[in-house]
Amino acid sequence: MAIPQIKIEDFDYSLPEDRIRVIPLEVRSAAKLLVYEKGEITDSIFSELPNFLKKGDLLISNNSKVIPARIIFQKQSGAFIEIMCLAPFGISYTEAFSAHDSVSFTAYIGNSKRWKEGKLELKINWNNSNESVFIERKGIEKDAFIVEFTWNFNAVFSEVIEAIGQVPLPPYFQRKPVANDVGRYQTVFAKTEGSVAAPTAGLHYTQQVLHAIANAGVKKEEVCLHVGAGTFKPVSADRIEDHEMHAEFFEVTRECIQAILNCEGRIIAAGTTSMRTLESLYWLGVRVLEGKEADAVEQWESYLSSLSYSKEEALMALLNHLDATKRNSICASSSICIAPGYSFKICSGLQTNYHQPKSTLLLLVAAAVGEQWKDIYKHAMNNDYMFLSYGDTMLLWF
Repeated sequence: MAIPQIKIEDFDYSLPEDRIRVIPLEVRSAAKLLVYEKGEITDSIFSELPNFLKKGDLLISNNSKVIPARIIFQKQSGAFIEIMCLAPFGISYTEAFSAHDSVSFTAYIGNSKRWKEGKLELKINWNNSNESVFIERKGIEKDAFIVEFTWNFNAVFSEVIEAIGQVPLPPYFQRKPVANDVGRYQTVFAKTEGSVAAPTAGLHYTQQVLHAIANAGVKKEEVCLHVGAGTFKPVSADRIEDHEMHAEFFEVTRECIQAILNCEGRIIAAGTTSMRTLESLYWLGVRVLEGKEADAVEQWESYLSSLSYSKEEALMALLNHLDATKRNSICASSSICIAPGYSFKICSGLQTNYHQPKSTLLLLVAAAVGEQWKDIYKHAMNNDYMFLSYGDTMLLWF
C-alpha cells in the first residue's frame, strides 16, 4: 500500500446542531442502533445488540477511564485560565497518577496569552483542611504546553485531579458539565485512568446488555487505549497525507491476544479506539517479525510496509516477545491512521457512534465500508438518529 491520496472535503456532510445529542439518554441502551451488512441497513435499538451477534464471536472494548482533565484556574487579576490535560510527560500513566507531590503533563491552555509565567494557585478543601494546588508552565511539546502540578498535602495525583478537575466534555456540547455527566461520560467497564475523551461507542453498554451478550455465547475481552483530545479533531489539512495524528498509549494483555487467536467466530471492535488498538497490535507484531522495537506504531507505517504476514504470525510473534521479555501485556503508543484503502487485519465488525465531518474517525468508517458510509449516514440523518458522543450508534459488518 501507499500513503492514501485523499481529499478531506470528500468526507464532509451537513450536521445540523439539533442532531447533536448534548444531554445523554436516561437509559444507556435505549440509543438507536443501525446495523449494516452486505449493503442492507436494519434499524434497531442498542439493547438488541446481542441478537446481531453469534455464538463464538468475540467483542473487544476499551476499558480506559476518563479523567477530569479540564481544570480552571483564576489569576489574581481575575482572568480565567483553562487547562486541558492531555497525557503525562516523561513518565507512564501509572507513575503519573500515583505521584505524591508533583507531576508534569502536556496540556492545551485556554487564554494562554494571559498566563505566560509564574505559578497559578487553586485552593481546595482537602480532608477538612484548606490546601493549595499549584501549576506552572514548563515548556512546549509539539502543539501543546508542558505544565507541572505541585501540592504538599498527603494525596496522589489521581486524587488531586479528581478534586480539582471537571469532566472534559467535547467543546461542541457548548455547555458546562453537570453532576450526571460524571457517570454518563464514562463506560460501565472503565478501569484504567488516562483518557481525556470518552471511548464513546462504549457509553451504550449496560450490565444487562453485557450479560445478554455472554448468554448468547459471545466472548468479551478488553484493551486499553487512552483517548487523546486529538482523536476527535477535524482534519485541518486539505489532504489526509498532510494531517499529523496524535500518538496515544495503549495496553493489551496476553489473555486478550490469546483470545483473538483462539476466536472461531467474528471479532468485533466496540469503538474506533478499540479498532485502532487492535490494528496497531498487528503492526507491532510485524515490527517484532522484522526485528524492530515493539514500542510504537507510526502514522503511515501500515501503508509503507512491503511485507505481508498473517494475523496468526503477527500475534504469535507478540506472544513470543512477551515470553522473552517476561511480561504479561504489550504497552506501546500508536499514531496509526486508518483511511480508505487500508486492509483490516483483526476485525470484521465495528460498533461505533456517528462522527464529525472531515474527521479521521469518519475516514476509519469509510475504510471499513467504502463509499457506503454516505448511504449509512444519509439513512441515519433521514431516520432521526442523533450524532456524536452522546448520540446513537451503529454496527458495521465488513
